Amino acid sequence: MTSRRRWKPFQVEAASLAEVAKGGDMAAIKPQFGKVGESCKACHKEYKED
Repeated sequence: MTSRRRWKPFQVEAASLAEVAKGGDMAAIKPQFGKVGESCKACHKEYKED
């Protein structure tokens, strides 16, 4: 997978977080923040040593 494709899920979730955060609703921000973290972890799992 190219590095650009690896970044795409993170970029999508981070952009969504930015939009949700504009509303200031923590109940909506928290789950989206979790999605950003999961998209970040997904890439790191691929390279993590066992």
